[in-house]
Amino acid sequence: MKNLIKDEKEFEKLTKRDLLYHIEDQINELKNISIRNTLSRTNFELASWAYQQAYEVGYQKALRQLEEFIHYDR
Repeated sequence: MKNLIKDEKEFEKLTKRDLLYHIEDQINELKNISIRNTLSRTNFELASWAYQQAYEVGYQKALRQLEEFIHYDR
């Protein structure tokens, strides 16, 4: 997904609501990547598996908190 926030011309075209939608989409994409990382079979073979799982779960929690922070009625 293209990050419209980094593109100055595209950013100027966004309304506040569009910006929040875009941020929410970015958060969902990051959350899905993190979930895939926690379920990756190769990660279970690593000695540091528990630390990686703890990191990903903490990361997912932070993303959920951001999501709640920006959530609004649609």
